[in-house]
Amino acid sequence: MSSPGENIITYDDFVDMQNRTDDTLELIDGIVYMSPSPSIKHQEISSVLQGELFIYLKGKKCKVFSAPTDVVLQNNNSDDKKKVVPDLFVACNPNGFNKNEYVGAPRLTSSLKY
Repeated sequence: MSSPGENIITYDDFVDMQNRTDDTLELIDGIVYMSPSPSIKHQEISSVLQGELFIYLKGKKCKVFSAPTDVVLQNNNSDDKKKVVPDLFVACNPNGFNKNEYVGAPRLTSSLKY
């Protein structure tokens, strides 16, 4: 739900906005969020987790991916789409990938805050 004064935009407008910037943007419930650069501690923890997940998943059908990889979440019963950039996510459906993003709910996601 948005607060008064927040600009709600469409998914298509968001994609257009995203194509005009190098900033990391996310769209949730029609509101655009910009993510600042992560701290060194954040990156250190994220790297360790990615390495552990990579080793665990080696040889399995699931794979671990790190930011900035976009994930598009869509409710099948509406046109509502969200685009997020989790720090890490595990994808088990190779058909969910297109050229620049993963479409669908990942098996596991992580957004660390440090």
